[in-house]
Amino acid sequence: MKMKFWSKRPSAPVLPEQLLASLPERFRLPLRFDDVLVDFVLSAELCSHQGHIVLDDMWMTSIQGVVRFIRTNRLDFSEVLTPIQNIAAFKKVSDDQRRWDYHVSF
Repeated sequence: MKMKFWSKRPSAPVLPEQLLASLPERFRLPLRFDDVLVDFVLSAELCSHQGHIVLDDMWMTSIQGVVRFIRTNRLDFSEVLTPIQNIAAFKKVSDDQRRWDYHVSF
């Protein structure tokens, strides 16, 4: 994969563009913790105020870990209770106001 190593744009849009350009038309998204976390972070950037992000496959420990991260570190999202046990839903309630060094162990 040929990548551009320097860009004045933030890495959040540049890296996925580079990755998508290298993938075949059809692919399956992996469900590893770090992949799901990246998907959430990028989706959060695109999510409008009062919009929702829903994660399914809650039986997987990788998804459970991302949900714990969101609950403890993403104050701009509130969890939406749902009767469906296999999903976790979050509503964007504000802009991300965390300091650059913010982190809470999860």
